[in-house]
Amino acid sequence: MAGFLLGTGSGLLAGAAVYYTLSTELEKNTLNLRNELRRSAQLVTASFTQQEPAPAFSGPISTYHAPTSFSTTLKQRWNHAIGSAVETVRETDWRVVAENAWEEGRELASRLGNNATAATTGPVPENELAALATSAGPLASQEVADVKKAAKNIADDVKMAELKATTHVDRKPQASQAGIESPKRLV
Repeated sequence: MAGFLLGTGSGLLAGAAVYYTLSTELEKNTLNLRNELRRSAQLVTASFTQQEPAPAFSGPISTYHAPTSFSTTLKQRWNHAIGSAVETVRETDWRVVAENAWEEGRELASRLGNNATAATTGPVPENELAALATSAGPLASQEVADVKKAAKNIADDVKMAELKATTHVDRKPQASQAGIESPKRLV
Protein backbone atom coordinates (compact mmCIF):
# COMPACT_ATOMS: atom_id res chain seq x y z
CA MET A 1 0.00 0.00 0.00
CA ALA A 2 2.81 2.38 0.91
CA GLY A 3 4.58 1.58 -2.37
CA PHE A 4 1.44 2.42 -4.31
CA LEU A 5 1.08 5.75 -2.51
CA LEU A 6 4.75 6.62 -2.91
CA GLY A 7 4.71 5.68 -6.59
CA THR A 8 1.57 7.69 -7.23
CA GLY A 9 2.85 10.66 -5.26
CA SER A 10 6.23 10.69 -6.99
CA GLY A 11 4.53 10.34 -10.37
CA LEU A 12 2.29 13.31 -9.62
CA LEU A 13 5.26 15.33 -8.42
CA ALA A 14 7.29 14.51 -11.54
CA GLY A 15 4.30 15.35 -13.75
CA ALA A 16 3.82 18.68 -11.99
CA ALA A 17 7.51 19.51 -12.44
CA VAL A 18 7.39 18.71 -16.16
CA TYR A 19 4.18 20.70 -16.58
CA TYR A 20 5.63 23.72 -14.77
CA THR A 21 8.85 23.60 -16.81
CA LEU A 22 7.02 23.32 -20.12
CA SER A 23 4.53 26.05 -19.26
CA THR A 24 7.22 28.55 -18.22
CA GLU A 25 9.28 27.78 -21.34
CA LEU A 26 6.19 28.18 -23.53
CA GLU A 27 5.36 31.48 -21.83
CA LYS A 28 8.91 32.83 -22.35
CA ASN A 29 9.02 31.74 -25.97
CA THR A 30 5.58 33.23 -26.66
CA LEU A 31 6.62 36.56 -25.14
CA ASN A 32 9.83 36.63 -27.20
CA LEU A 33 8.01 35.78 -30.43
CA ARG A 34 5.33 38.41 -29.70
CA ASN A 35 8.03 41.08 -29.23
CA GLU A 36 9.80 40.06 -32.44
CA LEU A 37 6.53 40.13 -34.38
CA ARG A 38 5.72 43.60 -33.02
CA ARG A 39 9.16 44.88 -34.08
CA SER A 40 8.77 43.36 -37.54
CA ALA A 41 5.34 44.95 -37.93
CA GLN A 42 6.76 48.35 -36.96
CA LEU A 43 9.56 48.00 -39.50
CA VAL A 44 7.13 47.02 -42.27
CA THR A 45 4.79 49.92 -41.43
CA ALA A 46 7.69 52.34 -41.34
CA SER A 47 8.90 51.18 -44.76
CA PHE A 48 5.52 52.02 -46.40
CA THR A 49 5.11 55.50 -44.88
CA GLN A 50 8.27 57.00 -46.41
CA GLN A 51 9.46 58.20 -43.04
CA GLU A 52 12.94 57.98 -41.72
CA PRO A 53 13.37 54.38 -40.63
CA ALA A 54 13.78 53.70 -36.97
CA PRO A 55 17.33 53.01 -35.88
CA ALA A 56 18.32 49.40 -36.24
CA PHE A 57 17.94 47.29 -33.15
CA SER A 58 21.40 46.62 -31.82
CA GLY A 59 20.52 44.28 -28.97
CA PRO A 60 19.81 40.61 -29.14
CA ILE A 61 16.55 39.64 -30.78
CA SER A 62 15.80 37.02 -28.18
CA THR A 63 16.60 37.09 -24.47
CA TYR A 64 16.45 33.31 -24.25
CA HIS A 65 19.64 31.70 -22.98
CA ALA A 66 19.95 27.98 -23.34
CA PRO A 67 20.51 26.42 -19.91
CA THR A 68 23.85 24.74 -19.47
CA SER A 69 23.73 21.00 -19.28
CA PHE A 70 24.41 19.13 -16.06
CA SER A 71 27.62 17.63 -17.41
CA THR A 72 28.93 21.07 -18.40
CA THR A 73 28.15 22.48 -14.97
CA LEU A 74 29.77 19.45 -13.33
CA LYS A 75 32.90 19.83 -15.48
CA GLN A 76 33.14 23.53 -14.65
CA ARG A 77 32.84 22.91 -10.91
CA TRP A 78 35.33 20.02 -11.07
CA ASN A 79 37.85 22.14 -12.98
CA HIS A 80 37.39 24.99 -10.49
CA ALA A 81 37.95 22.65 -7.52
CA ILE A 82 41.05 21.09 -9.10
CA GLY A 83 42.38 24.53 -10.05
CA SER A 84 41.95 25.88 -6.53
CA ALA A 85 43.62 22.77 -5.06
CA VAL A 86 46.57 23.13 -7.45
CA GLU A 87 46.80 26.83 -6.61
CA THR A 88 46.85 26.00 -2.89
CA VAL A 89 49.63 23.45 -3.43
CA ARG A 90 51.52 25.94 -5.59
CA GLU A 91 51.27 28.71 -2.98
CA THR A 92 52.27 26.51 -0.03
CA ASP A 93 55.75 27.14 1.32
CA TRP A 94 56.89 23.52 1.44
CA ARG A 95 60.21 24.41 3.02
CA VAL A 96 58.39 25.68 6.11
CA VAL A 97 56.11 22.63 6.14
CA ALA A 98 59.13 20.32 5.94
CA GLU A 99 60.93 22.22 8.70
CA ASN A 100 57.84 22.00 10.95
CA ALA A 101 57.46 18.28 10.28
CA TRP A 102 61.16 17.71 10.93
CA GLU A 103 61.09 19.62 14.21
CA GLU A 104 57.94 17.84 15.35
CA GLY A 105 59.45 14.47 14.42
CA ARG A 106 62.62 15.27 16.38
CA GLU A 107 60.56 16.40 19.36
CA LEU A 108 58.47 13.26 19.19
CA ALA A 109 61.57 11.08 18.86
CA SER A 110 63.11 12.72 21.91
CA ARG A 111 59.89 12.17 23.87
CA LEU A 112 59.85 8.53 22.83
CA GLY A 113 63.55 8.15 23.61
CA ASN A 114 63.05 9.57 27.11
CA ASN A 115 59.96 7.46 27.71
CA ALA A 116 60.88 4.13 26.08
CA THR A 117 58.52 2.17 28.31
CA ALA A 118 55.54 4.09 26.92
CA ALA A 119 56.66 3.22 23.42
CA THR A 120 56.85 -0.48 24.21
CA THR A 121 53.50 -0.68 25.95
CA GLY A 122 51.47 0.78 23.10
CA PRO A 123 51.14 3.47 20.50
CA VAL A 124 51.54 7.17 21.23
CA PRO A 125 48.33 8.52 22.79
CA GLU A 126 46.08 10.51 20.46
CA ASN A 127 45.88 13.45 22.89
CA GLU A 128 49.66 13.79 22.77
CA LEU A 129 49.59 13.82 18.96
CA ALA A 130 46.76 16.37 18.96
CA ALA A 131 48.71 18.62 21.35
CA LEU A 132 51.76 18.21 19.15
CA ALA A 133 49.78 19.09 16.03
CA THR A 134 48.24 22.20 17.59
CA SER A 135 51.57 23.40 18.95
CA ALA A 136 53.05 23.24 15.44
CA GLY A 137 50.70 25.91 14.16
CA PRO A 138 48.24 25.66 11.30
CA LEU A 139 48.93 22.21 9.90
CA ALA A 140 46.81 20.74 7.15
CA SER A 141 45.00 17.48 7.81
CA GLN A 142 47.43 15.62 5.55
CA GLU A 143 50.35 16.95 7.56
CA VAL A 144 48.74 15.80 10.82
CA ALA A 145 48.25 12.36 9.27
CA ASP A 146 51.91 12.36 8.22
CA VAL A 147 52.98 13.23 11.76
CA LYS A 148 50.81 10.38 13.11
CA LYS A 149 52.39 7.97 10.62
CA ALA A 150 55.87 9.15 11.56
CA ALA A 151 55.05 8.72 15.26
CA LYS A 152 53.78 5.19 14.67
CA ASN A 153 56.87 4.34 12.61
CA ILE A 154 59.16 5.68 15.31
CA ALA A 155 57.30 3.71 18.00
CA ASP A 156 57.56 0.56 15.86
CA ASP A 157 61.29 1.16 15.35
CA VAL A 158 61.81 1.57 19.10
CA LYS A 159 59.91 -1.67 19.77
CA MET A 160 61.93 -3.50 17.12
CA ALA A 161 65.23 -2.18 18.50
CA GLU A 162 64.32 -3.32 22.03
CA LEU A 163 63.22 -6.70 20.69
CA LYS A 164 66.49 -7.13 18.80
CA ALA A 165 68.49 -6.08 21.85
CA THR A 166 66.79 -8.64 24.11
CA THR A 167 66.60 -11.54 21.63
CA HIS A 168 69.64 -13.74 21.02
CA VAL A 169 69.73 -16.21 18.15
CA ASP A 170 72.38 -18.95 18.22
CA ARG A 171 71.77 -20.41 14.77
CA LYS A 172 70.47 -19.30 11.44
CA PRO A 173 66.75 -19.82 10.84
CA GLN A 174 66.03 -22.77 8.53
CA ALA A 175 62.91 -23.98 6.80
CA SER A 176 61.09 -26.84 8.51
CA GLN A 177 61.21 -30.27 6.96
CA ALA A 178 57.41 -30.33 6.56
CA GLY A 179 57.50 -27.06 4.62
CA ILE A 180 60.17 -28.41 2.30
CA GLU A 181 58.36 -31.71 1.61
CA SER A 182 54.92 -30.22 0.97
CA PRO A 183 55.15 -26.54 0.05
CA LYS A 184 51.88 -24.66 -0.09
CA ARG A 185 50.93 -22.75 -3.17
CA LEU A 186 50.26 -19.06 -2.68
CA VAL A 187 48.30 -18.62 -5.88
